[in-house]
Amino acid sequence: MRLIFFILFIISLSASTEFLNYAILNNQAFPIKKNVLSFKLAYLRLNDALDFFNIREQELGDLANEKTSIGNLDGFETEFIYSWSNYNSLFLNWQNINLVYWNKKLKDNKITIFNRWNFYTHRLTLRKKINFALDLGLTVDKSEDIKISDSRFLNSMLNKIKPNSGYTIQDDGTIEKDGLEISSYDDNGNKIIPTISIQDLSFNKYFFQLNAGMRIFKKSVTNLYFKYSYLNINSEISAIGFDNIPIKDLGRDEHVFTTGFSWTSDFNFLLFEFDYSFSKILREELHYKDYSHKLEIALSKPIKKNLLIFVSGKIMFQQFIEDLPYLYNQYTETQFDKKYGFAKFGFIYKF
Repeated sequence: MRLIFFILFIISLSASTEFLNYAILNNQAFPIKKNVLSFKLAYLRLNDALDFFNIREQELGDLANEKTSIGNLDGFETEFIYSWSNYNSLFLNWQNINLVYWNKKLKDNKITIFNRWNFYTHRLTLRKKINFALDLGLTVDKSEDIKISDSRFLNSMLNKIKPNSGYTIQDDGTIEKDGLEISSYDDNGNKIIPTISIQDLSFNKYFFQLNAGMRIFKKSVTNLYFKYSYLNINSEISAIGFDNIPIKDLGRDEHVFTTGFSWTSDFNFLLFEFDYSFSKILREELHYKDYSHKLEIALSKPIKKNLLIFVSGKIMFQQFIEDLPYLYNQYTETQFDKKYGFAKFGFIYKF
């Protein structure tokens, strides 16, 4: 940690150009000039993203080596920022991502909108001042349903949903129970293939964030922030083609408290951003790993007066729980215990 702060100090001494209102990480307390509109487009990538059902190597055997069993995440992000007054800016962000899982794609759409109100400025010296800002916002997230019918996957998952059920799924979709083979057919005489359906995957998040920022050096600012979020999460798992296995409603509410620190420095050739955050999650149904911390760094290079390109990287040290919380339930609570690397590439244009 001392090394990180030393690097930030050296970076701040090197800064030499006008400070840009081009922050990628969106945790600034400083106001944006009135009537400025900016547009951001980014490509998102997360490798070895998620194993939804905690299918471990000892459960899958040679299946653990199949590239399609645990897929990657990629997608796009767009964002508009408009400063509609000297003290207020409106942020609108849309993410569209695809998670490959077992030869299927979990498609997710997320929209976040919030207003940042710069409500107070206190000048310490001629050059130094502290700014305070308040964010109020909403996130709406919805994924398409996904259905998986691979027999080896089903046998592993059934043991989680209903242990000792006695069901075994054959490769041809036939169900075996207590030595009997069972096949089901619809009204048209077509064989019903046993399937696990993951459905109603969505959440709404309501949040506020208090930001405090201060210019430390001529072209460097630091920000501290505190964020509270309330999440209403929906998730269901059902088994198609089985008797006596009810739908599992995995919906819940969560309260998330986040505190963080960010640093931004402006160079004559790029903009450097650093952000660290820690989150504590309060929920009744799940108590395993109820915290998360992240570190993110972004570099932006101006191309023209109103255009720059950027690259950012984020490390999620424990879990992926704050991005897609409906993926976490009593069946999946342990398999996310690893670091995840998230990359973002794109450009920003200021009108």
